[in-house]
This record gives sequence, C-alpha cells and structure tokens, in this order.
Amino acid sequence: MEEEIGLLGLGIMGMAMSRTLLRHGANLTVWNRTPSKCEQLVEYGASVAETAAAVVKKCKYTIAMLSDPSAALSVVFDKDGVLEQICKGKGYIDMSTVDADTSSKISEAITSKGGSFLEAPVSGSRKLAQDGELVILAAGVKALYEEAHCLFDIMGKKTFFLGHVGNGAKMKLLVNMLMGSEEPEIAGESVLHSRPLRVHLWLKIQLIFSFESTFAVRSHAITSLLKLLIPVCWLHFQREFYWLKKVNWTLNLFSTHWTEVDLLIHCY
Repeated sequence: MEEEIGLLGLGIMGMAMSRTLLRHGANLTVWNRTPSKCEQLVEYGASVAETAAAVVKKCKYTIAMLSDPSAALSVVFDKDGVLEQICKGKGYIDMSTVDADTSSKISEAITSKGGSFLEAPVSGSRKLAQDGELVILAAGVKALYEEAHCLFDIMGKKTFFLGHVGNGAKMKLLVNMLMGSEEPEIAGESVLHSRPLRVHLWLKIQLIFSFESTFAVRSHAITSLLKLLIPVCWLHFQREFYWLKKVNWTLNLFSTHWTEVDLLIHCY
C-alpha cells in the first residue's frame, strides 16, 4: 500500500505491529503519549507526529492500538485528537480491545465527520504481532475493510469481517472467554485455559446448534456448557468485563456468525 498509514499507541502490541508494518515497507507515521517510544521506530523508517490529529491529517488510514476504552475515547475526543482532522476520504481503524458501546461511540463520531470507521480488535500475543500472525476481528464499513485488507494480511494470519460495529468487540471478548485470557494472571485461573477443555466446550456448542441434535441432546449440551461458562463469566464479571450481562449477545453471535466462529476456533 502506497498511501500514508498512521498508528496511534505504541504499547506492547502497537510497537510490535508497527515494526511488522515497517518491515513490509509501509509508509508509517506514529504517535504515542510518551514521545520517546516513537523514536525507537525512526531507525526503522517511521515518521513521528506530535499529535494524534497530525497523524490523521497526514494519513489516509489511521490505526489505533490503545490500552483501554478510556484511552481509545480520549485519543478521539480530546484536544488535538482524531476528530479534529478526520474527514471524508479518511479511514480510522481501531484495533484496541474495547467494549461494544465504546466502539459504537467512536464510530458515530468518526462517521459524523464524514470519515469511515472499522473496529478490528486482535487476538494474539506480542510474538504473534511481531510475526504477523494475529487473528483480526473486523466490523464496520465494508469498503474500508476491503481497502485495508492488505494491511491486515501483513499483521495477521486470518481476518474475519463480522458485519456491524460492535460485533468485532463482542467477538474479541468472546474469544477471551473461550480461549482463556491473554493476561497470564487471568489465564492461570481460567477453567478454559486447558486445550482439552476448550475442545470439549466447542463440541458442546456444536451439539447445541446442530440441526441433527434432538431436544434431549441439546438440553444436556446446554447444561454442560453452562457449567463450564458460569465460572468464567463470574471471573470476568469480577474483573469488570460484565460477562453475566452479555449472555444474549453471545448466543446471537454464535447463531448469526456460525461460520466465522467455527473458522475462528480452528485458528487456535
């Protein structure tokens, strides 16, 4: 891609993704709240901007990889933020892990200024980001997804388009629940951190949604599934993910994106 690409946020994942893009010849401009982190990328060919707004002004596509919902909102709405320069013909791709409500707020703000928005949270570690082996869960403007697909091909091994904004964020939280959190201290506590348990869970899900399953088989599978999910839901509820309030959209995601979920599971 010859267009200028921007990247906001140089934490562990943002730094690794930036290096991967630069290694593949991207024209990259970066910004971070701590400017010294930007300098680490200059030797690899990156340009540095003083503000998030300056990145958006310069670049056709801007990627954000920020630490949490608060940071994601701040970079968009605060002074010298994304909204000051986003306009028609520019795309904003938020790859941060945020909740669906945060993603929707950002989407509405970007599109109100004429810009295009795509949420694209990732599943994977720093090592996978360095190797371009992330799994990318995109949702939003389909045209922007198609335009940015070459970037996703550099950063990831598999990319899914999940429709409306919010579905990417929900699927990312669902992946964390199914696969165990990427945070070691949480993963060690998760009942699904064991691969055999994950496989067992997936078999139960297949039984629930299989047209060939009888009512009795489905009932037994649902009971077994809940026995596995409730401890995980409670753990993440305690850690402010509010899993217990999200059962409805979890089931909706399984039913409306069955093919994507099936493929996603096999990525692991």
